Amino acid sequence: MITLLSPAHVITSLLAMATNTFAQSAESAFIRGVAPHEFIKPVAITLANFGAPDYGKQMTGALRYHSGYSGCSAKDYSEDPFENVPAGLSKILVLHHGRAANCSVVDMALRAQEDGHVDACLIVDDLTNIDDPPRTLSHSGDKHDYLSSLKLTIPVGLASFVEGAVLAYYAREEHPVVEIDFQSLRKKTYSTTVDVQFWSGSFGCDTAQCHVADRYLTQLSETLLWLEHNNRILFTPRYLIYNCPSGFDENACNGRCLSGGKYCSLHPGYPGYTGRNVMLISLHSLCVHSVLDSAGISWVWHSWWYNFKYQCTMESGNFNVNCSDRVVAELGFDVDAVHECVGDEDGDHPLLEENKEERERQNVVYTPTLVADGVQYRGSLNSTTAFQFICSSFSGDYGKPAKCEPERTFSLCDIGHEGSQACAMHPFGATTCVEKKSGFYDCECPAGSEGATTLIHGGHKVLTSECREVNHCETHCLGDDMSCTNLIEGYTCSCHNGGNYLETEDYCNTQKDSSSTSLGAGAIIAIVFSVVILFVVMVALLVKGLTSMPDWLMATFSALREENQPEDSVSFADAPPDVEGGAENVSPSDEEPSSFGDSANPPPPSQ
Repeated sequence: MITLLSPAHVITSLLAMATNTFAQSAESAFIRGVAPHEFIKPVAITLANFGAPDYGKQMTGALRYHSGYSGCSAKDYSEDPFENVPAGLSKILVLHHGRAANCSVVDMALRAQEDGHVDACLIVDDLTNIDDPPRTLSHSGDKHDYLSSLKLTIPVGLASFVEGAVLAYYAREEHPVVEIDFQSLRKKTYSTTVDVQFWSGSFGCDTAQCHVADRYLTQLSETLLWLEHNNRILFTPRYLIYNCPSGFDENACNGRCLSGGKYCSLHPGYPGYTGRNVMLISLHSLCVHSVLDSAGISWVWHSWWYNFKYQCTMESGNFNVNCSDRVVAELGFDVDAVHECVGDEDGDHPLLEENKEERERQNVVYTPTLVADGVQYRGSLNSTTAFQFICSSFSGDYGKPAKCEPERTFSLCDIGHEGSQACAMHPFGATTCVEKKSGFYDCECPAGSEGATTLIHGGHKVLTSECREVNHCETHCLGDDMSCTNLIEGYTCSCHNGGNYLETEDYCNTQKDSSSTSLGAGAIIAIVFSVVILFVVMVALLVKGLTSMPDWLMATFSALREENQPEDSVSFADAPPDVEGGAENVSPSDEEPSSFGDSANPPPPSQ
């Protein structure tokens, strides 16, 4: 440990030695003095691969240092170095991590957060020399360190040997108020879209690191899909790909690689599968994305990835190309185009070559790694913080997506706002904005039109083809005696002969048909009504013991019968007397006594 009590010109010299080195780091934040005076130069720190940097923001707080403790245990915080700090200022603590430290940097930062109640932790790297380049802090990889890193919710930075000495001097001698600028992490974006890459180990491996990457991408996928669907990001999946080392056993290379050792993956860690199996699915993943991107619907890759992850597992024995093809087919896309992209498994693969070149250019070492416009995300694998990182990538000149502004009070689909503008300029033509749950909207075909859609991960239904007008007359009102008028919400059908259109049968009733139908229905109703009346009256008479039918009842029945008799029929009363069977030929002796009694003296109607 070096203690600097030297004058300001010594500080200037130290800063000059380190400025060039740190200016090259895209993952550096800068600390500036606010009070009692500005620093001679900003002090640079590199962000750790854990913690939660305030991307796109600035933190103003009191910088403090205490050389009497290592920060590895709770008792080291029995004295509060922030005792006299005014309310409203953040607490920023400087710690040393040297060869004498008896805990990891993750534990040191966690103790500062939980026992020191600090808002940011800056660790001085005593394990490097003056000329060493800056390095990025990461957890050791063991389970304890990993679980501890998940608990960190504060920014954690690493200061080099030289920069750390400067911070220690300021913190101890001047107790300054400083400002940590996390905005400087971001490059200015001069378009409405941000290039986002997600780097993981080869697709589908069964190691703990791969499971971490899967959970991380699962948490982010709905937001990434939505941003890409609405033309705010360009997302590309990336995989770490290795060459088979020279002199390595040929059989081992063939078991891990494609193309004779050019594209290799580590062993997946699951019985029955090799690195070659994993490498082949990684290639399929890139080809699925390429085919969808060529069709202008690259965001659907997230749905393919999500469905493959759950349907095509190693445990079920479905981690293979056939299962991938089924998922592609379920989404309604061209399986043959994916196979054409894959080509010969042991041939050259431009997409895999591009991955290798991009890895070298981006200097990607850790997985998973999220990159936005060439800047690598640093911090805990937390979707909220990672999303904040993506949001900080958007330039103020073009405005952030509404999803990045949770406090908004307007509708995304209001005229002039993001959803309305995006749907008006949709690649498949002008569409209608429909707001969904907070921060999301869908672009749907206007009323009276439709387009092919697919249901994607997150429950969004997105267009996969241009909207076209719906012609309802193609399937309705097809008869020669009718004419159809197409409407936005349906159609109308007119009958040429003035009849009525029966929609359920797609048929025109003529006036004649309609009239006869009405008459027939009336006759049936009258007959039924008459029978009911007759039945009721007869029952009543039988109950009362009457022996003859009264004249008033006989007259009523005859009138009803004549009313419903066809015009061309001949009534029984009009028939000529039958010599042998007519009424006049019946002998008085043959007459049967009436069961209704004497009709000449009917009883009065029942009241």
